[in-house]
Amino acid sequence: MQLAEFQHQFRQALHYQASGESCGIVSDQFSAEQRIQIYRNNFVMSLNEVLALTYPKTLALLGEECFEQMARQHVLSVPLHTGDVSQYGRGFAKTLERFPNVSQAVPYCVEFARLEDQLDESQQQQNEFQIPRYWQSLEQLSQLEPAQHQALVLHLFPGCTAFRSHYAVFSLFTAIETQQFDQLEIAQSEQGILLCHQATPPRCITMTPAQYELVCLLEQPLPLAQIPAPLLAELAFLFELGIFAGFSLAPQGGSDA
Repeated sequence: MQLAEFQHQFRQALHYQASGESCGIVSDQFSAEQRIQIYRNNFVMSLNEVLALTYPKTLALLGEECFEQMARQHVLSVPLHTGDVSQYGRGFAKTLERFPNVSQAVPYCVEFARLEDQLDESQQQQNEFQIPRYWQSLEQLSQLEPAQHQALVLHLFPGCTAFRSHYAVFSLFTAIETQQFDQLEIAQSEQGILLCHQATPPRCITMTPAQYELVCLLEQPLPLAQIPAPLLAELAFLFELGIFAGFSLAPQGGSDA
């Protein structure tokens, strides 16, 4: 058996799609199937721990026993294609959707898992971020001529992501952190940003519809000339949050990609 073939067969066996014998595992005092089961248990346990680290508040929301069942299903149905597990938790919310008894009992758990998924992705993007050379620092804004203001493109930190939900998942995130649930109205829709900085814990910041819409337009990114004037009134609030990494100037009549 060639190495690549063996690796493929072993991965199949870890997901209960092949037997221990098919991997060339030798039976002695333990059968080949008993031996591969040891590998399976360790494999599932290790990736369960990865999911628990990625979704700590979803774990708290569902409880350890329920979460472990969902995580096990994810591990067995979503193959690990690389030795790097940092991206492995992506799409866990889709696994939760496959358990209607859970989604009916806790209908907001899928949206909440999606929030934690996005938080983790935003954190990784922020950690890898390097400011492009053509971006200018915010301190240089004061040097712009008035005629240049319409071409101004404000660039968000990659750790800042717009997020919207039919449930109050922002408030739920805070409630789980503080263990204060009295004022939580989970059926209330919320929108805002997920904010990850290297020096501070991740935050979920709720916003008004206008503030959220402005962030969505800035994510594209668009120059100020292409953003409705009423929304620009919310820029001061966004600057206070410290979500801008820099700015550039768009070519006249276009956006800055």
